[in-house]
Amino acid sequence: MAQSNAGHFFQTSDSLETIKRKTAKKANKHGDPVALSSKVLSLHADSRNRANVFVAEAAGDVQKVDVEVYIV
Repeated sequence: MAQSNAGHFFQTSDSLETIKRKTAKKANKHGDPVALSSKVLSLHADSRNRANVFVAEAAGDVQKVDVEVYIV
């Protein structure tokens, strides 16, 4: 797969396909996705409210995320 863009000169066709796949995945807005700034390191349930979880990220952030809980 020949590329004329100078910014992709040293990239393989596999890495370009990976970039395309990740871009398409990022554009998917079906449902209500949670956008995080970095990798998730830990996830803990909120002991006070079962509809919340705490997410610890690699960037040093901790967020409380509301999730839907279905109890059957």
